[in-house]
Amino acid sequence: MKKEQKTRTENFITSLELPKDVILKDADIHIMGNHEILIENHRGLLLFESEKVIVMTEKVQLIITGRGLSATRFDPDLLHICGILTGIEFRV
Repeated sequence: MKKEQKTRTENFITSLELPKDVILKDADIHIMGNHEILIENHRGLLLFESEKVIVMTEKVQLIITGRGLSATRFDPDLLHICGILTGIEFRV
C-alpha cells in the first residue's frame, strides 16, 4: 500500500473511531510478565513445541521462545500461551 493511501486509510479509520486492529486485521498482543502471552486476531500456528511457538498473523510471524510453553486456549482468533517466556520475535 502506498504511503499516501495508507495515511488516508488510517485517517478514515480514526474518523470512524473504530479500533485499528479490527479494521487493519492487526494482531493484538498482550504480554503478562514473562509467563503469559495472549494473541488476538492470529491466523494459525506454524509450529508448537514446548520451547518454541510460531504464530501467523496478518502481517508477520510471531516467534515465541521459552520453557514449558503450553496453550491454555486456542480458538480461531484467540491464542493464550503460558510458560516461561524467554524471547519474542517479529519476523516480516
